[in-house]
Amino acid sequence: MTHSPPWIGSAVALVLGMVLAVVIWLPASVTTGLVAKITEGRLDFRHARGTVWAGSTALALVSPGGVNDRTPIPGRVYWRWLWQGWIPELIVNADCCFSKPLTFRVTLGREQQLSISDVKMMLPLTLLEGLGAPFNTLKPSGDLQVNTRAVKLTLADRTMKVSGEVEFEIGSLSSVLSQVKPIGTYTVNARGQGDRVSFSLSTRSGALQLSGSGELKQKKFRFNAEARSSPGYELAMSNLLNVIGRRSGNRSIISMER
Repeated sequence: MTHSPPWIGSAVALVLGMVLAVVIWLPASVTTGLVAKITEGRLDFRHARGTVWAGSTALALVSPGGVNDRTPIPGRVYWRWLWQGWIPELIVNADCCFSKPLTFRVTLGREQQLSISDVKMMLPLTLLEGLGAPFNTLKPSGDLQVNTRAVKLTLADRTMKVSGEVEFEIGSLSSVLSQVKPIGTYTVNARGQGDRVSFSLSTRSGALQLSGSGELKQKKFRFNAEARSSPGYELAMSNLLNVIGRRSGNRSIISMER
């Protein structure tokens, strides 16, 4: 019977220890680089610190068309991984925006599920410029409040299903294209409905009346809306109506597809 040299066990332990150390201390840039690739460069990470398990970064949205058109999020974004039993949780927070840390919980099994905690986020409306046209033309300013409610993504039989709701409240909207400030306040609702996400836009108050609906299905986004001036603001809103969509009488037709 052949016996292994006595040093084999020590060598294996050393190699495993080195591999474990590398995994534990992987730099944060590994995480940011992976997310940037998944989002096809629409998220730009800079000055990453820490590790893949706990770190921070500066974050910006990148408009379609080039890395030079960046809209940064004020401050830094932080993350850390925790384990609740056998369930991993990703905790995300930011200097500028969150009422409390945002928690992503991953559940594995016959169905893979990602659940997102309910949270309120206060963001500068200038972030919309990072989505490209027509926002980079409008250059909006104002307040953007995002509320998440029971959001879950479930993967089963290679099919992604979405449930829950995200509400976007746009307050005191202004634009460089309008002398009326603010233009109005608006609400956008995104609701998960199985294999699609439906969107609705409504006006709460203001000189510019907006209404519309759309959906995201099979990675295709479409949105149709109508804009018109409130009584007494026809002349003041005329230039803006010409820019934001296809003019049709006293209204403007807005169509977005990606």
